Amino acid sequence: MIEQRVAVLAGGFSLEREASLRSGEHVLGVLRESGVTADLLEPGPAVLDRVRDYDVAFLAIHGRIGEDGTIQSMLELIGVPYTGSTAPFSALAWDKPIAKGVLQKAGLPTPRFTLFSSAGLRELGAAHWIRDAGELTSYPVIVKPAACGSALGVTRVQTPDELPRALMHAMAYSEFVLIEECIQGTEIAVSILDGEPLPTTEIEPQIGKYDYSARYTAGATRFYIPARLDDAVLESATEVALQAWDALGARHLARVDMIVDHDGIPWILELSPCPGLISTSVFPMAADASGLGFPLAVERLVAAAVRDA
Repeated sequence: MIEQRVAVLAGGFSLEREASLRSGEHVLGVLRESGVTADLLEPGPAVLDRVRDYDVAFLAIHGRIGEDGTIQSMLELIGVPYTGSTAPFSALAWDKPIAKGVLQKAGLPTPRFTLFSSAGLRELGAAHWIRDAGELTSYPVIVKPAACGSALGVTRVQTPDELPRALMHAMAYSEFVLIEECIQGTEIAVSILDGEPLPTTEIEPQIGKYDYSARYTAGATRFYIPARLDDAVLESATEVALQAWDALGARHLARVDMIVDHDGIPWILELSPCPGLISTSVFPMAADASGLGFPLAVERLVAAAVRDA
């Protein structure tokens, strides 16, 4: 039984605000059903004064402020324990090019990429370079913002002619944009709770891709837990996910998104240190499939925050 007063921080100012509120409300309901004194607080000018009245903060803020190390730094400043990765490692995971560089240095498989910026267009006359950017690899390629979550701004580009529009779309979300090798295969996610892997989830969107709508609309995606892959492949994917957890300094919880190619190699797309937590999100479903259950997972996360304060 959790004795601490818990502030569930959710909402924020990013485009992921509504998804964050749904995650926070789900966690809040679980805590209150367990008899825990808990309230949902939204970030704002007075939030630090309010959160001082609680013993621990449960972070469910997706996107900017919640995942880039900002709220973590503020909570450390006032001495309130919180769930999730520490400020520097949250910032590391949030910045996709830097995170991918760390993964590459650790020898972990992550798709090749090149980096493009709006400053390059404005100040360096790099517009002509767009034609060559896709030559990093054969088409299709994936264009994505360097700092954004929930698959916002992500486009699968089939031909060079589609690349400029995709870059402009991604730059609406982030100044820096990745043009990434497109790995063909099975999309999976390995959820990790306090250093322990939960059952691997296979993700199969019913229409199109696993975008923002598919992530937060009930019935838009079919999930298989455990994933329908050979045991050896699942074991390899889990090991790679745990190595990514270590390389990026993750703490308490994370979701490692991957593509398993046709040769059974698991490629890391990214690590999310603040994954979605609604009932149809991967992390809660994996916790339930493990036999632990999401309510007990929430309890363990609060205990881990207190332990590591």
